Amino acid sequence: MSFLDNVLQLCEQRGEKLTPLMKQLELSPGNVQRWRDGATVNSKILMDFSNHFGVSVDFLLNGKEYVSPDNYKKQCSSPEEIELLAMFRSIPDYAKEIVLGSLRAAYDAEMRRQEEEKRLLG
Repeated sequence: MSFLDNVLQLCEQRGEKLTPLMKQLELSPGNVQRWRDGATVNSKILMDFSNHFGVSVDFLLNGKEYVSPDNYKKQCSSPEEIELLAMFRSIPDYAKEIVLGSLRAAYDAEMRRQEEEKRLLG
């Protein structure tokens, strides 16, 4: 996805419109057409959008947050989480969908179990 695609996706997720946002960031509406045509985005504009949306410049450019291996190890609370994240990142997208489907099913089952336990206990 392109920079513009990522910005449009973020706008949609947050219920924002691009034109008013461009005005708020004091950017020319003509930039949008230039980005559609493949123009490079300058660093100031990247930082403005990054700060506005609270995402990294990596996300704006690539659609994914970059987390260094050292950084994700700090965010994980156990060796199992580190191993799980490393394995997940190494498999292809179709396999990630399978893993996520299984994980969602297990999570949903656990949430139902907790709700039932809460209901029974009171």
